[in-house]
Amino acid sequence: MEVGLDWWQASVPGGTITAEEIEHFANELRAQEEQAGFIAKSLSVHGYFGWSVGAVALLRHDQKNRVMLKVSSDLCYAHQMYLASIGVEQGVSVTRVDVQATVWYTMYIPGVAEELANRVEAVRQGRQQPRVTWINGKGAGDTTYIGAPASDKRIRIYDKYKESGGDDDYRWAWRYEVQYRSTYAKEVLKRIADKLEVDEAIAGIINSEFAPYGHMVIPDAKVVQKPAGMRRDSDINRRMAWLKNQVGPAAREVAYQYGWDTILELLKGD
Repeated sequence: MEVGLDWWQASVPGGTITAEEIEHFANELRAQEEQAGFIAKSLSVHGYFGWSVGAVALLRHDQKNRVMLKVSSDLCYAHQMYLASIGVEQGVSVTRVDVQATVWYTMYIPGVAEELANRVEAVRQGRQQPRVTWINGKGAGDTTYIGAPASDKRIRIYDKYKESGGDDDYRWAWRYEVQYRSTYAKEVLKRIADKLEVDEAIAGIINSEFAPYGHMVIPDAKVVQKPAGMRRDSDINRRMAWLKNQVGPAAREVAYQYGWDTILELLKGD
C-alpha cells in the first residue's frame, strides 16, 4: 500500500515573504516539469490568472493582491512535509487538501466500493450522516462517494486498476481518497505537520474517516510502503509517456506517408 498527500492548494497575500517563497518553490517545480516534457499552459480560475505545467500551477489575483499555488500527484507526495508546514503558517488560506491511500489486495475484490456504500447506508439509518452515492461502472470500475460535491469533506473510493486503463502497476488495487476544503483542510495539515512520520500520520487520518463505517483501510498504519517492485514514475518514464501521448499521434501520421526512418532521422537531429 501507499499513502500520501495528493493535492495541495492555497493562497497567500501578495508581496509577503511567504508569497515570495511559494513563487520561488513553484518556479523550481515548473523547471522540473518542463524538463520532464510537460508544456506550460495559461490558466485562469475565479479571477486568478497564471500558468500550469504538469502537476504545478501558480496564479495571481491582482485585485485581491493574492498568490495561489496548486501542487498535485507525485509532486505533492514528494514535497508533502514542506507543503504541510507552509499550509499551517499564519495568513495562508488553504482551499483544498487531498490525502490518498492506494491498497493492493492479494486478489481482485470487485465489490469494495459497493460494500462500503452499503455500510454507510446502514450507519445512516436514523442519524444525520453524509450523502452516499455508489456508481456502477458496469465493468469499467465502480466508485463510491461519501459526501456532497460542494461539501468541505468528501470521500471517494474506486477501482484504481480499471480507472488507470488497465495499468499492471495497479492490478488488484483500490484507491481511497479524502478531499478536504476550508477549515477541514487546514486542520488536516496541522495534524500532518505535527508528526515526524508523515505517511503514518496520513494513514491515521484516512483510517479515522472510515472507522465510523466499520471499514479498516490500512490495518497497520506503521507499515506504509509500496508493494515490492513498485515505484513512482521517474522523469524518463514521464518523458516517454509525454512522447507517446503528445508526439505519438502526429508521428504516426507522418510515418504513414514518409516511413519511420524519416521520423527517426528527425528525432536524432544533425
